[in-house]
Amino acid sequence: MIKVYFLVLLIQPNPDAAPATASESPPVLALQENAAELIKTLYPSTNAAVLSVAIADAIPGRQPSVSGALELWFDDADEANAASKVLPTAIFTQPIEVTGKAVGIERVVMRRPDFYQNRGVKGLYAFRRKPGMSVDDFQSYWWQNHGPIAALTESATCYVQSHVLKSAYENGTPDFDGVTELYWPDVPSALQAIGSRQMIENQSADARNFVDLESVDLMIAEQHMIIPPWKETL
Repeated sequence: MIKVYFLVLLIQPNPDAAPATASESPPVLALQENAAELIKTLYPSTNAAVLSVAIADAIPGRQPSVSGALELWFDDADEANAASKVLPTAIFTQPIEVTGKAVGIERVVMRRPDFYQNRGVKGLYAFRRKPGMSVDDFQSYWWQNHGPIAALTESATCYVQSHVLKSAYENGTPDFDGVTELYWPDVPSALQAIGSRQMIENQSADARNFVDLESVDLMIAEQHMIIPPWKETL
């Protein structure tokens, strides 16, 4: 399947207002009541739509750089590319801006049976490849070398890679080269995994071989089904 990601940021209603402090929760993305209908109007060929809403303070001392991500599934690459050019502003109750987007082939590396009983929370990582590395080498290394390492992430119930379509490079440089999704039962499980030796040493050491580490954008998020994926699978 082809997946479109829109990374979105809530626009502060009052530009003169002070930004939220550490003790204040930033505003949360909210959908129009007819969001599913609007999605089908904007993106008629989409199979499914999910809103991943960033959890403020999920990682202590670090606020997510975006408010969330709208994720859409398509059967056809041309339809997905066309959809990526249509901004999803109409489905939200608040003003938003799209800070980045990606169109990629969704590839499931690992999914445990209990994933369907408790989708929990997800870590969404959007990133670019290591400077000087070809797209082919990047995608091959990520899938064949890093995939088996990241599949061992502590307490993870699912691990998905979305490889940006090669056609995206024909007209310039896309915002990202890839998007990783890691799922955990809850936030404590996610934090324990992020702080584990396996992720800090094994995964991080290997990531240096193919990732521009300065480009990594991470958020821990809760999923909200707008149009549930076919057969309730992701």
